[in-house]
Amino acid sequence: MTEEKPGLIYKKIPAIMAEVGIIGKDRKNTSQGYSFRGVDDVYNEIHDIFVKHKVFTIPTVLDTQHEERKSKSGGILIYRIYTVKYTFYAEDGSFIESIIVGEGMDSGDKAGNKALSVAHKYALLQTFLIPTDDPKDPENESHQLNGKPSKVNPKKNPDLGETEDGQDISDFSSNPDEDAEEKKAIAKWIKEYLEKSTIDYKSFKTYLHVTDFKPKRQFTGKQFGNVSISEGSIEDLRYLKKNIDKCVSLYIDSMKSDE
Repeated sequence: MTEEKPGLIYKKIPAIMAEVGIIGKDRKNTSQGYSFRGVDDVYNEIHDIFVKHKVFTIPTVLDTQHEERKSKSGGILIYRIYTVKYTFYAEDGSFIESIIVGEGMDSGDKAGNKALSVAHKYALLQTFLIPTDDPKDPENESHQLNGKPSKVNPKKNPDLGETEDGQDISDFSSNPDEDAEEKKAIAKWIKEYLEKSTIDYKSFKTYLHVTDFKPKRQFTGKQFGNVSISEGSIEDLRYLKKNIDKCVSLYIDSMKSDE
């Protein structure tokens, strides 16, 4: 009787683990003050290694939950919880499975995308034990409980809305000091983005000052005329960052039309 050999996937997984390096928590959620590893960081690290070892993953959504919640500003936020099975295949057809719960929140149509991205990220991180350079461990923290448990505030969950820069859930922010720090961070990001795109900062501010930029909602760009971008409202700054490519494209088109 011939003994059945184990599938290749059981060799491929350890081989991939041996090659994957540290993925640090280099991204920062400025509104809530935590660092995280984005799904793109994981993909960039692991993609070529998967290709080399001829391993790929297929998702299967096992269960979905859907809720609508109100943001602080009164808008509607879509909240989705997906239970997803990720199957890791090797070239001989052998496979292993990982079942993960992913959560996502968004004011538009991206809640499902975020839930899937979070689920895939953690399936990869946990299956391949991808380390971080963060010395902290969850068991190092001890929390003293007092009284009855209360309903969890969604803003405390760093996985909600994380995969698109983690900024959508910043609608929950209500601390003026936090807003000021976030505004400075976004303004710095915008300025660096413009410099990389060889866009003149002052000219771009002037464009915002004289233009009503309203592709999706009210955008009071006029307040940016003679002040730093960081002096704009937190809502407009968040919106400008999220739509920076579209805004820059419109700015470039306006410059061409003036020539």
